[in-house]
Amino acid sequence: MRVAITSGAGPSPLDPLDGQPLAIAVTFDHPASSYDTPAGCRETALDELQPPRVATGATAALVTTNVLDILPEWDVKLDLCEPSSGSTATLHSDNNMGLGLIFGCSGLPPSALASDSAGHPLFTSFTVTSCSATLYDQANGRLFGGQNMMMVYDAGS
Repeated sequence: MRVAITSGAGPSPLDPLDGQPLAIAVTFDHPASSYDTPAGCRETALDELQPPRVATGATAALVTTNVLDILPEWDVKLDLCEPSSGSTATLHSDNNMGLGLIFGCSGLPPSALASDSAGHPLFTSFTVTSCSATLYDQANGRLFGGQNMMMVYDAGS
């Protein structure tokens, strides 16, 4: 995603991200899973404390130091809804001290709409291109965003 400052007076140590691409990967090796039924949807959530995460590209050092290293707990959620056009996938982390990052995707492809034998959404490998992101730095009074980005969900082998 390409980052843009959307509001706030700052300054923030994340200000150099303005106009720059942001690329991260979070790997859920040993997640805890939970299930819910929010607003007519079926949801599977995976949560993990200190999952492997890495930033790549020109902003990798800044993102690693000022975002990934201080966001300890991550969750990924898959909500399958009726109609399926309301289905979403999200990746989220918040340190409860003023920094958070959330990616949200809609328009999921058919390959993302699988369920297990109990009817719970099943994470499969899929790519979705209608995603947005919000990076908030509440401690420094700054909000960043990105639109029309792509996310790749890899269920592994």
